[in-house]
Amino acid sequence: MKNKSEKNRNAYNIAIVFAALALVISIMTGYARIQDRTIEDQVKNMIRQSTIDVSEMIDYSKGYATNSIQVTSAAVSAGMTEKELKDPAEILSQFIESTPFSSIEYIRWDGINMTDAGDPFDASGREYYIQGIQGKTGIWINFNPKYSEEPLLNFYTPLYYNGEISGVITGYIEATTQLSP
Repeated sequence: MKNKSEKNRNAYNIAIVFAALALVISIMTGYARIQDRTIEDQVKNMIRQSTIDVSEMIDYSKGYATNSIQVTSAAVSAGMTEKELKDPAEILSQFIESTPFSSIEYIRWDGINMTDAGDPFDASGREYYIQGIQGKTGIWINFNPKYSEEPLLNFYTPLYYNGEISGVITGYIEATTQLSP
């Protein structure tokens, strides 16, 4: 008789061990799922906050660059004695250090870019010239620039002489180098 009750007790003990093991595994699985969701929520919140921070930084940089190109245009306009700048590279180079731009260019009223790194060229078909000569200030993204391996953000604004638009001033920022950090 002892044999049969010992077998029952052993079976009972094994069942309890398996039940306890199943309970522990269930608790651990539930805890792991809760932790997984918590970590996922934290990562999403971190990404959301990082996106907000980057967006604010880009907005600040964009605002600073827009104000800089307008101030540069106003300063150049104040010093003009005739409709066309005679030595635009020399005049505009004075402003580079106090702006976020890598370069500032002058496009005459007739659409000729006079301060490009190469020879002057006809920019009259470029969107930033068309918008600027119409009196608008804005940003034009150049995805395939001639002198850079990365996209450029061109900030443009009209240049005034005696109250009339006499050209367009543009400044560019290397998007990857200056904005990606």
